[in-house]
Amino acid sequence: MRRRAARSLLIAPALALAILAAACEKDDRLIAQQQIEDSRTACEDGCVDPPPGCGIKGNISERGNKFYHVPGVSKNYDGIVIQPEKGERWFCTEAEALDNGWMKSLQ
Repeated sequence: MRRRAARSLLIAPALALAILAAACEKDDRLIAQQQIEDSRTACEDGCVDPPPGCGIKGNISERGNKFYHVPGVSKNYDGIVIQPEKGERWFCTEAEALDNGWMKSLQ
């Protein structure tokens, strides 16, 4: 079980840690592990509203280019507001963003 939990931490670390912390309080590790497994594809196609722990912002530039922004990495992360009506989305992992055709922001 510990190996599976460790692999899951590579997918959505903040989400996995939040689930494990909550499970430890209830001593219900099997439910936590299932929730971690479910979170692996939490935003597989991009989410309109971000699930807990899924903070990658996918926005669309004025030219129509799709860029994703990672918290703590992208300089203008805090200034980006996701507008789902314009096709902008949230992602849990960089892999989800890349799989959906988004490019990592260079800013």
